[in-house]
Amino acid sequence: MDLKNMGAGWEALPPMSVGREKFGITYADGKLYAVGGTSWPPGWDISEAKDVLRSAEFLELRNVGAGWKQLPQMNTPRYGVGLVHADGKLFAIGGSLDSKDSYPTLRSVEFLDLKNVDAGWKEFPPLMEAMYGDGVAHVDGKLFVLSGKLRRNREDENHRCECLDLNDVNAGWKQLPLRWKSVKRASVITGDGKLLAIWDFDGNPRAVGELDLKNIGAGWENLTRLTPMEGFRKPWDSVVYADGNLFLFGGILDFSSPGSVECMRVSM
Repeated sequence: MDLKNMGAGWEALPPMSVGREKFGITYADGKLYAVGGTSWPPGWDISEAKDVLRSAEFLELRNVGAGWKQLPQMNTPRYGVGLVHADGKLFAIGGSLDSKDSYPTLRSVEFLDLKNVDAGWKEFPPLMEAMYGDGVAHVDGKLFVLSGKLRRNREDENHRCECLDLNDVNAGWKQLPLRWKSVKRASVITGDGKLLAIWDFDGNPRAVGELDLKNIGAGWENLTRLTPMEGFRKPWDSVVYADGNLFLFGGILDFSSPGSVECMRVSM
């Protein structure tokens, strides 16, 4: 949607080369990037395993008519991967090798230098612990990862935050204090010198936390608990920070309803 001409409504963009679920997506330098996820085959059955993807692609927003273009494939297929752009590179963080809950999650991290894409994806220092469905951010030269789950089939081992200084990569990832347990999903955004996070404990957005970037050693602080949103039976789709407010969108009632049109505003 063109915010200078909202009356024109939403405009459809070209579809990706493959349908993706629980994939990583980010924006940088006029392009949208999509990596990993899973692809449902035609006539899929929810009980069937899905193909986990290594593929990556991008869409140049100044030339959408050209459609999505392929990037080199990742070294590892990643379901529920965190994707972030930093220093001219794409970082694919964590995820799972398979869509089944019994499969372990990943510690591995890899990156693609957008100035030299032909070199392909390269290995990067692994996380201290495996993470799936994680929220990721790049702020002040540091990568932050907030776990959704450490093990997808273990509800009691899914609470963690790690940080890596891109100016001292060899030092590896460091753990930051985290005050919540049993987090199923996390979204992380930046705002007003802080990282803001939304935690999902049971399919509903439940808590807002903040990390002061001037004092990251103090760890995350609890800002507020959230009242479950009407109609939200599955995790939310998107979180946006604007003008001192958090806006939460999306979520689904069941597999027959594509999504909710509600939003929640949380004044900070």
